[in-house]
Amino acid sequence: MRERHIREQLDIGDMVEKISVISPGGRQTSFIHDFSTNISGIVDSDRCFVMELDTHLVMPPSAFVMTIEGNGDFDVSRVREAMRALLPPLADIMSLSPHLAVTCNNKPTYRLQKESITIRKRRALRSVQPDKYTHFSGHHVQQIEIDNLAELRAYEEKKD
Repeated sequence: MRERHIREQLDIGDMVEKISVISPGGRQTSFIHDFSTNISGIVDSDRCFVMELDTHLVMPPSAFVMTIEGNGDFDVSRVREAMRALLPPLADIMSLSPHLAVTCNNKPTYRLQKESITIRKRRALRSVQPDKYTHFSGHHVQQIEIDNLAELRAYEEKKD
């Protein structure tokens, strides 16, 4: 049976949300939404990803807190986005977001770009599964699929 629940810990400030997600398999991932720079980041144990903050999916900190405290209703429908990490890794993340720079220190950090719509055959889907990062940040459950993570791993191994 497929696990349909995600466990999150929230650290919400005036302009930054940090959402730590523990997947059913035990993998921990953090999502950092920096509203002062309009940048979102995904931080896992090996690397970081940055992208433009999508306010249609991510609720601002004050609204998120008010909705939680007021026992408001949330739309927990799942929104899937296919992304591609751009090579090479970013040299200067500090200029994008000081909050992410502290968290991503000493980790390769890649900019994410939305993939154009691609149609894959089912057989190909089984052999090459993209890595998925899922979290809830107020408006929807967002599932980000990074299609080229195997390419990033190969690039990182070659660099070492």
